[in-house]
Amino acid sequence: MFFHGTADQNVPYEHVSCFVNRLQSNGNDCTLLTFPGMGHGFFRYGENGNVPYARTIEASVAFLQRIQLIA
Repeated sequence: MFFHGTADQNVPYEHVSCFVNRLQSNGNDCTLLTFPGMGHGFFRYGENGNVPYARTIEASVAFLQRIQLIA
């Protein structure tokens, strides 16, 4: 599970997207949740009205449930 903003100046979005594609092409269960216009650290609690924070928590729980690491 990867969360990445398209405006990240530290780690270019294209690098993460390519990495996720390679993982998937090698049979790994991998998901990229894209946040358009967001930079590095966008999902920290208290940032951006906590909307990205809530989305990352919800997506993380759903992913972990889907791969049966949590109930």
